[in-house]
Amino acid sequence: MYYANNGGFPTLWVSDGTEEGTNLVYDFWANWDYDCNGCEFDFGGITELVLVPGVGQSPDRVVFTTIKAIGGVGENGYPKGEELWISDGTASGTRMIANIEPETSSWIDDNGIVQCCADWDGSVPRDIVHKGNQVWFTAQTENYGRELYRFGLALGGGLFLVKDINQGAESSNPAYLTVGSGGLYLVANDGLLGQELYFSLGDAFTTNIVKDIWPGLNNSSSPNWLTKLGDNMIFSANDGENGRELWITDNTEEGTHMIKDINPGNNSSNPTGPMKVLNGELYFGANDGTHGWELWKTDGTEAGTIMVKDIKEGENSSLSWGSTAHFHGEYTLTHNGHFYFSADDGVSGQELWRTDGTENGTELVVDVNVGEDGSWPWWLTTAGEKIYFTAWDGDQRQLWHYWDNPGPIVSA
Repeated sequence: MYYANNGGFPTLWVSDGTEEGTNLVYDFWANWDYDCNGCEFDFGGITELVLVPGVGQSPDRVVFTTIKAIGGVGENGYPKGEELWISDGTASGTRMIANIEPETSSWIDDNGIVQCCADWDGSVPRDIVHKGNQVWFTAQTENYGRELYRFGLALGGGLFLVKDINQGAESSNPAYLTVGSGGLYLVANDGLLGQELYFSLGDAFTTNIVKDIWPGLNNSSSPNWLTKLGDNMIFSANDGENGRELWITDNTEEGTHMIKDINPGNNSSNPTGPMKVLNGELYFGANDGTHGWELWKTDGTEAGTIMVKDIKEGENSSLSWGSTAHFHGEYTLTHNGHFYFSADDGVSGQELWRTDGTENGTELVVDVNVGEDGSWPWWLTTAGEKIYFTAWDGDQRQLWHYWDNPGPIVSA
């Protein structure tokens, strides 16, 4: 399933890869005036499209958010704010599953008649994560601000405000929801300790700060790039003394500590992803203050945290990760015993590289745009044995694939 633009806003379609099997699932904006004068929303299309794999007789489904507004059917078509929906790819199997901020707005129509009710905003669910038979997400309400929620997808499941972390109408702004250690990690601000790491098993009692990494009123360690490594969680954080460095946690205060001060002192190495795990080691980008921003790996120990290779030798940086992750998809992935990533060796520009975790095994895969300009490979994904990505060939950005196929073995 995917979404496509229909009449001005993206709406839900389903495809089996053929023309005949590509169809509109549900038009959430049928007959609506897309240039609505006075409407409060900035974007009404589908966001946060998350796959819920089918189990047994249950089909695959997707959970997503959207505003619904159907013109020409009276009050039943009045806009419903952006809320949480689910679909199995059929119109009858597409429904709203959580109307957290109900329709309360009224207005006077062109005939002077008061019309009610509609909602132009909704709770705007974000950061949706699928875990077991539940989806976890953040949502905004007038009473609680933006906080952490979960919804049970099983029959009889329901909607729960997990915890009002920053009590009252102020938001704790949960972010970086990441499944691990039987529960969920997140970053939130309780209004006192700043933005810190939390862990939750799904209720108010078990949703607590893991550690105040940067102690003091409203000091924030601002953890990010949360990535699961075995039973632990690796992340980047700033403790106020060592700069932003690589940390590890087992969801206890005692088990939460900096792995290594990669850029010594109060300087930051700024560990950055998209981080990926291969053969029990996590790969990330960092700057040790000597070699520039290069590829590193860690097994979760200080001794096992090392630079893989100085790809662009000296203080120059070979990596340019982080700033484009949201807009340009994945540009790191693991495949067939290698970690693939984008890097610039100073000769070929940003191109596709890979490593097996050794310096000698770190190599340029393909120089798409020959010369120093680079092809900036984005949207890396796999299908079967092939890696697909988009790349700029010097004239236009096109779809490429790479297949590490040595060919048949011919005996002498």
